[in-house]
Amino acid sequence: MINKLYINVFNYSVFNMLVFVNANAGCFITKDNHILLVQQTTNVWALPGGLQEYNEQPEKTAIRETLEETGYMVDIYDKIGIENNNFHIFRCSIINDTYNISKKYTLFDKYEIKQIKWIKYEDLNKNLIWRFPNQAKYYETWLIYNNSQK
Repeated sequence: MINKLYINVFNYSVFNMLVFVNANAGCFITKDNHILLVQQTTNVWALPGGLQEYNEQPEKTAIRETLEETGYMVDIYDKIGIENNNFHIFRCSIINDTYNISKKYTLFDKYEIKQIKWIKYEDLNKNLIWRFPNQAKYYETWLIYNNSQK
């Protein structure tokens, strides 16, 4: 009986872990050679994004997490890629704000996010500690692609 209970709990835990890890997602948002980034309370920098909720599609996760972390509502243009950690990255645009790089933000998730910042492309490699260093290597390519689409 104990073995069956253990196996059922283990299978349930593995299933839930797979559901949540399956579609974590975030948004790559640029404007005027700036990229919107969040600094987490652990002091690392990342794109706005996070873990999916139960039965949520990656696109919805990216939209919800960006709103929770930055206060911005966004539209998704396309999927840029999927990282090795199964993080879905979407090219997004802001739909609820008159764009202003110098705007002061009200943090929506103060337990997770320390600050929200528009960072100039040329400053991306200056003393920033990345949550996902491999992901940050692609920002230049994505930024060049964004500029070519204008």
